[in-house]
Amino acid sequence: MNDEELSPYRVNTNQGCYQVLDASEQTVLETPNAVTAEHYVDLLNKAFKSGFKKGFRKARVGQ
Repeated sequence: MNDEELSPYRVNTNQGCYQVLDASEQTVLETPNAVTAEHYVDLLNKAFKSGFKKGFRKARVGQ
C-alpha cells in the first residue's frame, strides 16, 4: 500500500473554512483554524495506520 492509501484523511479549504475530509470526500470536521484541522488529520491518519497494521498482523498470524 502506498502512503496515500494509508493516509485517507486530508484538509480542504473552502471559503476560509478548513474541512477534514475522509477518503470518500465526506466532511469529518469543519473549523476556521488551519492548525486544528491539520492536527485532526494527523491524529485520524495515525489511528487509521495503527488499526491497519494491527489487522495486517492478525491476518498474517491467522487470528
